[in-house]
Amino acid sequence: MSVAHPAGATATTYLLTLRGKVSTPTVAGARELHNKTAGSAGGIAAARALGDLGHNVSTSAGGGAGSDQVLIIGCWNSRSGFGQFFADPQVQAGAELLFTEREGTLWAPTSGFGGFHLAAAAAFRAYAAATINTARKYGQIAHATWSRLPKTGRDDLA
Repeated sequence: MSVAHPAGATATTYLLTLRGKVSTPTVAGARELHNKTAGSAGGIAAARALGDLGHNVSTSAGGGAGSDQVLIIGCWNSRSGFGQFFADPQVQAGAELLFTEREGTLWAPTSGFGGFHLAAAAAFRAYAAATINTARKYGQIAHATWSRLPKTGRDDLA
């Protein structure tokens, strides 16, 4: 069985950050609208075929100021596939339904900086098991350095 890889796919992972105000006043409404616009089987398959490795969606808690905010953090391994996906009129229309305002940025790993991910390290697991509440308070379980990529016109999210 052969696997088709997206155009420009490499071992380099690009980081997507997309933050904005959602068009619905509740977290449940935002979840429903996100899943409707970005969670269809066809949409997911198209994104994956173009290099989408997955994303996480975070919402604001409570009903106070800023509770209409959503932050999406995703990973892609094809910049050209990313541009092709977000240039699609259906994807743009879905974003228009979900957000009243938004800012998206694509990031690439910064060369020359060290990085580490401790989530799977045995020593960190042992330490975290004994001090999980303190560890969560300080929150450093990973470290990576990213640089903002210039927009090419094909990967403009905003």
